[in-house]
Amino acid sequence: MANSLNIDTTKFGYNDEYMFLHDPALYLDFHDGTGTHPLGYLEAEKSWRQTMEYAVFKTGIPESEIRRDLISQEFSLEGTLKQIQPETLALIMQRRIDDTTDPNWVRVIIGTEVPPAIFPSAILIGKNTGGRELRLYIRRLQIVAEDIEILLGGNEYAGVKFKGLALKDPAPKTTNPTWPYDVTHADQDNIAFWAFAKETATSGT
Repeated sequence: MANSLNIDTTKFGYNDEYMFLHDPALYLDFHDGTGTHPLGYLEAEKSWRQTMEYAVFKTGIPESEIRRDLISQEFSLEGTLKQIQPETLALIMQRRIDDTTDPNWVRVIIGTEVPPAIFPSAILIGKNTGGRELRLYIRRLQIVAEDIEILLGGNEYAGVKFKGLALKDPAPKTTNPTWPYDVTHADQDNIAFWAFAKETATSGT
């Protein structure tokens, strides 16, 4: 390709089959030997946010920008989970489940000490309007919701909002050996990637 992003510029153009109107499902792998699991029912709208911070040099009066260089980047996945159960609350709140202290109740306990964070891998799976599968793979996800609010009661199903940050995976081939990984561009392929199916039908996670 003639550019550093490996873009085939001949593929630009109008095609309504590339539009997206779907409720993508979120799957998590906790690397505990149990495989990949759907997180549960989520509101249809999920957001992938890329936040970039730049160092900027300007000169002159009026000032004109001379150069801009990337100095910080953050990638986050946000959504609203509709299944209120011990496992989902423990994950979103990053708190421990206690199922032994009380014979009648499973508890999600909250105290002055926070347990060590867990870092699942995530796959968000949807389809474009042409039926072709579209996936977002996150190699290492950390749940980082700063404010957790659960509205209980009312005329809508309760939900809890969550936010996860996509972090650098220092060993992608160890964490997810079956996921594609470009070792020749290792530092460009160690956080997350979008995957577009080459064929219309795909299956499994």
